Amino acid sequence: MKKIQLFFSLLLGIAVCMGLTSCNDDDKDPGTTTISKIIIGEWDSEFLGTMSYDDIDNLDLNDNRITEHYMYFTFKSDGKGYDIYYNGDKTEWDWEIIDDVLYTSDGGVYDVIKFNKNVIYLLRNNSYAAVLKLVRR
Repeated sequence: MKKIQLFFSLLLGIAVCMGLTSCNDDDKDPGTTTISKIIIGEWDSEFLGTMSYDDIDNLDLNDNRITEHYMYFTFKSDGKGYDIYYNGDKTEWDWEIIDDVLYTSDGGVYDVIKFNKNVIYLLRNNSYAAVLKLVRR
């Protein structure tokens, strides 16, 4: 009888230890990725159109010039944002980045192609694939 009691006590002790073990390395918050922090702020943008994979590979992160303004973007740290189209139309939306994909609540889906703290290249995926260049204001 004492052996059975000892066995169940050990089993209970192992279960308690396993239940209290932390899995901190596995817990990732998609909102804390580098691009999620870098994108916060105001951005000018340029519509670059469709591109081949070779053209995308050659996009220059050191080029912070905008040749022709397309839209102005603002991303706030609370997940809110807006864009102002070149004709003055303003659209407000919520945003989040999950696995290097930017989602906006107005239906925008953008793959983050390349980025640094001043330039971001996005591949728009909702209506047709096109590249946008964002330059920090």
